[in-house]
Amino acid sequence: MSQDDRARLEALIDEFTPEVAAVARGALAALERRLPGAEVLVYDAYNALAIGLGAGGGRKGLFIHLPVYPRWVNLGFHEGARLDDPEGLLVGAGSTVRHIRLKSGDDISAPAIDALIAQAAERAGFVPGVGNPVTLMPWNGGKRPRRP
Repeated sequence: MSQDDRARLEALIDEFTPEVAAVARGALAALERRLPGAEVLVYDAYNALAIGLGAGGGRKGLFIHLPVYPRWVNLGFHEGARLDDPEGLLVGAGSTVRHIRLKSGDDISAPAIDALIAQAAERAGFVPGVGNPVTLMPWNGGKRPRRP
């Protein structure tokens, strides 16, 4: 893990309002506790700060994403359309991706959300490990303002 990339991620989160930053930090910390050893890929993209967690192997291994927008944070599932969601939490109309809008970082610990994370991790072949290496990925495009 690059300490520089971790520090840069923190600086990128600081670009958002304190409220949005708090949700993003809380959710990321909860996901890293829930998925020890998950690779963390960060894209400072046009619409959002996109934080992906995966089973390794770069983009192909990603199974959960945490896009941070100027007014909210989502928890997304790359194969969300295939997950068992008895409480109907997942939103989206695409063929695969589904998400949940987070109200706080603590939402990650809700039993129904934890069950979705467990399913996604299992489907991806995730094996827990140690630490959560952070890698900032290149982004050549511009970006929208991070505060509304």
